[in-house]
Amino acid sequence: VPSGLAANFPAFAMLDAFDIPVTGETSVELSKSGEFLAAEAKFKLQPGRITPPWDPGNAMQIDHGELNLRYLKGDDLIQIEPSTLQWGPSKATISGEFRAVGAGQGGPRSSWDFKLKASDTVLAAEEFGLAPMRVDEWSVEGNVAADGSRVNVSRFVVRSGTASIELAGSVTDAPGSPEVHLTGQMSAMPLDTLKQFWPKFFAGDARKWVGESVKGGQVLGGKFAISLKPGELAQARNGGNLSPDAAKVELDLTGMSITYIDKLPPIMTEEAKLTVSGSNFSVDIPKGKVVLESGEELP
Repeated sequence: VPSGLAANFPAFAMLDAFDIPVTGETSVELSKSGEFLAAEAKFKLQPGRITPPWDPGNAMQIDHGELNLRYLKGDDLIQIEPSTLQWGPSKATISGEFRAVGAGQGGPRSSWDFKLKASDTVLAAEEFGLAPMRVDEWSVEGNVAADGSRVNVSRFVVRSGTASIELAGSVTDAPGSPEVHLTGQMSAMPLDTLKQFWPKFFAGDARKWVGESVKGGQVLGGKFAISLKPGELAQARNGGNLSPDAAKVELDLTGMSITYIDKLPPIMTEEAKLTVSGSNFSVDIPKGKVVLESGEELP
């Protein structure tokens, strides 16, 4: 289980969220003289879950998957051969590479540059009654320190049609729990598309409220930022609240139908703003109306 590595090796602290049983096999390729040339590893991922320490109540269930790796000594290159992950009706096949940096002239490598992409990707939010959505682009580039102590993400993007979310930032190992800094933005898109992009483990309570209480509507654009100090995740894991600056989201919305009390007519909004600040979220609706069954409108 990856989370077991986190308990014994500080450099792998970020794996603490991955409670997924793994089985696998490896093979080694040698030259005729016995020199190591390459190695392969094929892992099977059993049903498990990804539990973010900042939001343990919104774990992401994983049904099954596989991870296929190949290391080429001559190029100091780790290849991620097509590897599929499935959770409910959602799935993605990931491939890419990790290429060593600073390993010339026989010296030690300082880091790895990585490029990953996903193909045949489908995202769904079945708990909200939405049909699976095909993703046209999912890719990430960055660099990870050789000892695993820091990960820099220079660009992450997920896109379906003209709807997209992009982010960049870093995760650095620190006493207690990692320091995390990520910033991103999202384009205009139907609100139903955002519900499918939105992972359970990021502002999970706000996601649940939007998914269950809001129908229709458009996202006009938005931005988000995560800024977690060293040890702050550990505090959240132990029941503490996140600071207001730890997670911030601002979404500009319009044309929503919001159910606020069961069996009562919904509120029909014009422009509105959803805000997440730390562990809290709010929706500001400057102007809206309630349409009764008789057709009468209440401002």
